[in-house]
Amino acid sequence: MSIAEKGTRSNWKADHLETMAREFEMGRVLSQSKLYKEERAEAVTEAFSNPAFLDMTFLPATVSVGSEGAPLPIAVIEELIRRSPHRIISKTCTCRDAHNCTEHDKNIGCIHIGANTAEESDELCYHATVEEAIAHLHKAVDDGLMPFIGHVFYDHIYWDVDFTSPFLTVCLCCECCCTNFNNYRQGMIRGEATERFKPLKGLKVSVDAAKCIGCGTCAEKCFNHSMTMVDGAPQWNAETCKGCSSCAIHCPQKAITIEIEDVKAAVDDLLERLSPQVGGLDLENMQMDL
Repeated sequence: MSIAEKGTRSNWKADHLETMAREFEMGRVLSQSKLYKEERAEAVTEAFSNPAFLDMTFLPATVSVGSEGAPLPIAVIEELIRRSPHRIISKTCTCRDAHNCTEHDKNIGCIHIGANTAEESDELCYHATVEEAIAHLHKAVDDGLMPFIGHVFYDHIYWDVDFTSPFLTVCLCCECCCTNFNNYRQGMIRGEATERFKPLKGLKVSVDAAKCIGCGTCAEKCFNHSMTMVDGAPQWNAETCKGCSSCAIHCPQKAITIEIEDVKAAVDDLLERLSPQVGGLDLENMQMDL
C-alpha cells in the first residue's frame, strides 16, 4: 500500500497506537469494578449526550442494493471514497488490538474521509488512494465486519487532528471488540447518549420462524439487547435497535432478514444529517446505485 507524503502536522508516533490499545484494555478490566463502572457511565453518558460530540449510523452489510445487489455499505462508502479529496486508513484497529482479537484481522483499521485527513500522521495511518481505500472496505465487509459512519469528536484526540477540521469516520467494527458495543453491554451508555447511535430510517428486522431453531445466538450478539429470547423465540425491539446487523450476520440458520423501507430516502437522510458535521459532503453529485 502506498503512503503519500502527508501527515507532517502530527507529532504522534506508532507507539501511541500501542499506548492507546493498552488504555482501552485497562478500561475493559477496570469496568468490572462497580464503582469504576458507575463513574465511567456518568462520564460517557454526559459526553455522548451532546449531538456535536458523536453522531453515528450503521450501514447493515446484509442489505443488498442496486442492479448488482451490492452490500449497502459498499454502495454508499465507495461513492464517498471516490468523491473525497483525501482519505486515510489507520494502520490497526485499536479496539481489536486491545482485546487481542482472534476472530477478525486487527490490521483492518478505520477509514477517515475528507480533506482534513491529510493532517494525520503517516506513522499511524496510510494515506490511501481511492482504489486502496475501496479495496480495504471490501476486505472489511468480506471479513464480516460491520461498518458505521459519522462524526466522532474523540477521533480528533486519538488521531491528532485540529477540532476545527472535521472529517468523516468509517468504523469497521466487530461485535466482540468494539468499544462502543462493550460500553453498551456494560450499561455505560444511557439516556440521551443512546440517541447518538441512529439506525437508518425505515429499518426493520424480521425472523423466519421456519428457519429459526431458537439457539439464541442473535440475542447473544446484540450489543444493546434489542433482540431477546421469549419462550424460545427471538423478539426484536424496534425502539432500541441500532441496525448494526450483528444478529443477521451471526445467525447460523440465516433466519434473520434486515430490510429498509426506502433505501434511497434513508441514505439521503443520513448524508444530509452528517454533511455539516464532517466538513461537507458532495451530496448533489453523488451517484449511488440504490
